[in-house]
Amino acid sequence: MRDGTYGICEGCGLNIPVARLEAIPETPVCIKCADDIERGMRLPTTAPDFKLAAALETEEEVQSQLDRA
Repeated sequence: MRDGTYGICEGCGLNIPVARLEAIPETPVCIKCADDIERGMRLPTTAPDFKLAAALETEEEVQSQLDRA
């Protein structure tokens, strides 16, 4: 809260809806980004140098990113 980023999605930069923050106050991502992470379309934001998995061309590139994390 002190750095002014509470309630801002770490995945897309949009505001996290209040209802989601009330349900899961510690969530770093909105429901859309959370769904993307679960479906493997986005790497979790806690991984260093996270990128959209969809932007990576091959499975090998995704694995390489995960190996570096």
